[in-house]
Amino acid sequence: MQLSPRLSVQQHGKLGEAMRVVYNTSQSSELAEQIRRTVLESEAAIKKLTKDIDKRLDDHGYPKTAIGKQFALLAHVLESQPKVVYLTIGGWDTHTAQIRRHQQLLSDLGSGLAALDRDIQSHNMQKNVLVMVQSEFGRRPAENGNGGTDHGTAAPVILLGNVRGGLYGGSPALDSLVQGNLPMQVDFRSIYAEILDRWEGFKAYNVLDEDFPKIGIV
Repeated sequence: MQLSPRLSVQQHGKLGEAMRVVYNTSQSSELAEQIRRTVLESEAAIKKLTKDIDKRLDDHGYPKTAIGKQFALLAHVLESQPKVVYLTIGGWDTHTAQIRRHQQLLSDLGSGLAALDRDIQSHNMQKNVLVMVQSEFGRRPAENGNGGTDHGTAAPVILLGNVRGGLYGGSPALDSLVQGNLPMQVDFRSIYAEILDRWEGFKAYNVLDEDFPKIGIV
């Protein structure tokens, strides 16, 4: 399941007004009436969900940003015990002005994860939820001349939940770059394999088609 924080029904402008008139008017056609009722029911559900998210923002200290709202929505969905939920948080491709953007993004991410952890614990779900934060690509450590960095290889992975805490792989090896890239310390497929084997109860080999060293995080 992939979540989006932009759940809404168009209500503004001329188009929104026209839609409101249509949906508030009973239809003679059975199909049109069914569609009308479905839209109204969906809108009511969205309003209820939005109210729940707003309450979570206040109760658990989520940042009142797009990232914070995504995490609050995630907490709501987790109560239905889905197998996997996937969030996308954009804005990290910082080829320019990285310091300012990363400061805000990392602040929102850290505050959001902390609030999510509080929310999960308040609902006694901490033994059943594992959160993994990763990037689809890393960044080079050297500045590119535009106040940012370019795409790189190695990148951090953060796990939150019933895991063995600690820093795995050590600090970034800035003195032994590989063609300008940070050398990889832990193969991300080892993380996948361990989660598949020990958390999901799958045979990781059947998914990854190869055995990878265990790290001991789960």
